[in-house]
Amino acid sequence: MKKQIIELLQQCGLEQYKEVIEQGIKPSIRLKPKRVKQEKTIPIGSSKMGGRPDLPPSIDWPVWSAKEEHQLSFLCQVNLLELPEMPLSLERTVPQSGMLYFFFASTNEALYEEDWFPTQKDACRVLFYNGDASILRRTNYPKKMKKEGCFPACSLMTLIEWDIPSSEWIALEEEEQDFWVKWEDFNKKHQLNFVSDTDETYFRPVHKLFGHVDAIQYEMEREWVHLLTVDTCEELKMDWGDTGHVVFWVPEKDLKKWLFTNVLAEMECS
Repeated sequence: MKKQIIELLQQCGLEQYKEVIEQGIKPSIRLKPKRVKQEKTIPIGSSKMGGRPDLPPSIDWPVWSAKEEHQLSFLCQVNLLELPEMPLSLERTVPQSGMLYFFFASTNEALYEEDWFPTQKDACRVLFYNGDASILRRTNYPKKMKKEGCFPACSLMTLIEWDIPSSEWIALEEEEQDFWVKWEDFNKKHQLNFVSDTDETYFRPVHKLFGHVDAIQYEMEREWVHLLTVDTCEELKMDWGDTGHVVFWVPEKDLKKWLFTNVLAEMECS
């Protein structure tokens, strides 16, 4: 797949940037939700988005410790055993088993609290559990959980896709008059040929682990790794500002140890 993207790059007249762009091509794990009529049809411990998390008794539903009245919303859980066969670069990063959970302070009071991000890292939470799967239980919503912080349950299909870097990845020594035209053509053709469920008239929400983030405002520094993007999505009844998304970031040094105590999340919208 990476070879095909390089061929497309050359076809679009960007061969002189092949070396730097090739270094920035990364695999991502696409998350494709499908709404279910009843949450109980999703087996406990399966990958899912929305609904209620399947937690072990040792893990409580997380709250925003700085604002305890704000219960964190459950966004998704990923069973690593269910992931597709991964490229070597991801195999070296992702354990072969375990559950990964994502929570975020999604209510209006939390999202629009003055100066809450990024100084309040507890406004998001990523949890990893790699114990006995037989003790997982579907955890009920906390009593204080607001309806707007609850999302419909969706089963989850995962697949590998290959992301290209943003144009900012390339440091141009001088302004190239036709670079942006060629890059826009390359980016559009990449979307149509290598991103699932995309056509020329309608771009579907893209939820994914790893790879590149489609930054709306800015990208984090290189020492941070993109962990998860959750898009505005009708299927999930999630609306992040003006058709924006929520992005989770983890320090690269922490990811190597599979630690998530320093994760930050941001909501971006246009």
